[in-house]
Amino acid sequence: MSVRFLFLILLPHAVTLEQDLYCMPEDYPNVAIPFRLLYEDVCPLINDILFEATYDFQNHCVMKCSEDPFCAGFNFKKKHEKKTPNCQLTHTLNHNFHDCNADDKGWLFYHPVAPRKVPCHKMKNCKNGGKTIVYLKDSPGSDPYRCKCPKGFIGDLCQIGELLKKNFKIAAQDK
Repeated sequence: MSVRFLFLILLPHAVTLEQDLYCMPEDYPNVAIPFRLLYEDVCPLINDILFEATYDFQNHCVMKCSEDPFCAGFNFKKKHEKKTPNCQLTHTLNHNFHDCNADDKGWLFYHPVAPRKVPCHKMKNCKNGGKTIVYLKDSPGSDPYRCKCPKGFIGDLCQIGELLKKNFKIAAQDK
């Protein structure tokens, strides 16, 4: 019993130590990402839905969008039938928001107005001065956190320099 208790105490400490290796105080993101109303009295989303759920409060929808780096905006409907989704997250702003029956309208569409910061626990151990960035050009489901390498370095963690890259090319040509 005492071993289990000790493990529970040390586990959060170990996670904190790992984060301290990658994160500086200025890296911790602001939890609040501001959202702006883009469209009101619009239709529900039909395509490109990342996630949908039923929430009593709009703040829950805001938090869900804030947690997903691919979320480009969300649709929320205050007056809804129970057990029908009233929160829809999407990865694009290209929707036909006004093509539905009048009865289906009443949704509010919001989008984030501040750039996303990398959560500390998602920081990569970039080498040679590389920085972790949010890269959203790949599709949802891929890892959006990547190292942006300074000039002269490549690799997932910026671990390959120009000299090493030239040696790889020479070795490959010798085969």
